[in-house]
Amino acid sequence: MQINTELNEFINEGYVVQSLENTNFLNSFKEIILETLKDITNNKDITLETFHKFIKEDKEKLEIQYLISKKIWDEKLHFNLIKENIDLYYNIFGKDLDIQAKPHLRIARPNCPQDNIGFHRDSQYGNKAFELSNFFTFVDLDENSALQVEAKSHKRGTLPYIKIESTSVKKGSMENQLGYLYAPKLIDETFKINANPIPLNFGQVLILGLGTIHGQETNSSNTTRWSIDIRVKNSFSTSNVKEGYYTNLTSSIVSKYAQEYYKACND
Repeated sequence: MQINTELNEFINEGYVVQSLENTNFLNSFKEIILETLKDITNNKDITLETFHKFIKEDKEKLEIQYLISKKIWDEKLHFNLIKENIDLYYNIFGKDLDIQAKPHLRIARPNCPQDNIGFHRDSQYGNKAFELSNFFTFVDLDENSALQVEAKSHKRGTLPYIKIESTSVKKGSMENQLGYLYAPKLIDETFKINANPIPLNFGQVLILGLGTIHGQETNSSNTTRWSIDIRVKNSFSTSNVKEGYYTNLTSSIVSKYAQEYYKACND
């Protein structure tokens, strides 16, 4: 499969892989995650790639995932990651940008399907197609560990799905905050998914439209996949997600002007 790397082909393909022009903060981000992991586990030998060799219990894995995620959220590390390559997002959206306040850090150990949420469209869960998901990896991903994407699947129309209640994830729980679904909408098994893996190297980002089918059922490599997916949208695009899901990142001159005008009118 030929991987789409042309931004102008995003409209047709529903995804694009971009090599980042600047990776200084991405390197720092990875180092912060690794050092935090070593501190939490009190293990200087652990690495991101070999995480699964040291952490086998699901509960311990989730607790580590949450502690590192909370550090990312509190220190807004993802803000700097997007800002480091802001021109890419200005080209897509313009300068009025909102960013997901609490993006999802993913840790998918080899042969652990419980670490993944399977194939889905994010537009099934309140997001709109005007929003984008930006998938950054902290380790190199081959075909066995990579996220899978069905190209052009945003053109397939409404998907048949079955909504169920999770027996292990409760609304607002730690797992739910980490991106695990309390009411997953499973794509009907009669609907044929034609997804392919998108290998990704550290220093690249996979940009996905939220109407594009993607996911991973099982990491079948011998490396733990560490990644973070960050939603970004234009500030003036509406979304059906809960209040506080997005926060402003940058604003254009005209929107700053408008804010001053409406502030004065309301005083």
